[in-house]
Amino acid sequence: MSKLSSKASTATREYQDIDVRFNRELLGEQKRRTDKMLKAQEEYALSTQEGYDGDPRFPLQAYTEAKHELEEFLESIRDEFAVIRVVELPPHQWQAVKARNPLSEDKSLWSVLDHRYGVDAYATTKAALELSALEVDGEETEQPTPEVWQNVFANIGYGDLSALVIAQFTINEIVYSGGYTAAKKARRRPSPVPRRPPRHRARPLTPHPLGVGARSRRTGVLARGSGSHARRPRQAGADVPTRSSVR
Repeated sequence: MSKLSSKASTATREYQDIDVRFNRELLGEQKRRTDKMLKAQEEYALSTQEGYDGDPRFPLQAYTEAKHELEEFLESIRDEFAVIRVVELPPHQWQAVKARNPLSEDKSLWSVLDHRYGVDAYATTKAALELSALEVDGEETEQPTPEVWQNVFANIGYGDLSALVIAQFTINEIVYSGGYTAAKKARRRPSPVPRRPPRHRARPLTPHPLGVGARSRRTGVLARGSGSHARRPRQAGADVPTRSSVR
């Protein structure tokens, strides 16, 4: 078996788990607590700006308490959620599902998501869910029957259905070509080894023609050779030896 065939035979599909809830009373309570938390968060953000007239500790405390209350509430109703796993469809199936659910000729019937995706978004999502979606219960998954889906679609809330629509189009239409390219480059080419910056080499000093420590007759300046960087102080009253004096 070729490598291409082997990889194709073990192909997996992308998926996204979406929490849905059918208890509308609990959903209303969640909305109220969420709105309270968001309002407290906004007031706290204002209190951090320059020129705020008040004690910023109070908005921070209100935001912290509202956030904690919301988290506790969500944890308490954890068992009220059902989890639907939206699974990617093979490209030909996804295109066929969209082709069977075009936009209505009456534009006044289009939803915001219809405008975004260019098809009847809700009908497309329902058809795709019936083909590949799963119900998740802990570590177990099960494919719902047509009767179960009919019951789900009759009772699901607009917000949860919209979340399913967005998940369905996200996993089926967003292409991660940039990620593929980066992965191939990382596999083919090793990471470059950073080069050390070149060290600055001191320019060698040219020996003076009179020799190290000799003094020029014309200028009276000490000669400098390699390794000598400081001028020697001239002693007061010292004369420079000449050929005549040496004699």
